[in-house]
Amino acid sequence: MLSKANARDAIISKQIGEHIKRRRNAAKMTLAGMAVAVGVTRQNADKYEKGEISIPAVRLYRIAEVLNVPAGSLFPGNGGEDDLADLLDQADAIRLLRAWKFVCGKWRPCLLEIIEVCASKMYPSCTE
Repeated sequence: MLSKANARDAIISKQIGEHIKRRRNAAKMTLAGMAVAVGVTRQNADKYEKGEISIPAVRLYRIAEVLNVPAGSLFPGNGGEDDLADLLDQADAIRLLRAWKFVCGKWRPCLLEIIEVCASKMYPSCTE
């Protein structure tokens, strides 16, 4: 069983991988093309995108260069438009937003608190 720190690291690696894949697809670059440009095997690039292995900082910087994006945009929680783009890529988040507009104003604070409590159990820093 993973410790809390290792579990959190695995979540972060997966999120970074998802950001890389999204940016690569937006750049219309193949996985193999990115791998060659970065100087890694296609298999390792695939593992990076799936969050199966951690990416060394220098390699992450090189990936950002190849994708022509700021390195910080590959990290989760950067607080910008990238967070919103990540959220809008999730079908369940869209469902939640659609339902939210029909929630009576007096129930919104209660529901928001429930969601934040649930989120804090999985990822403690997300509600700070």
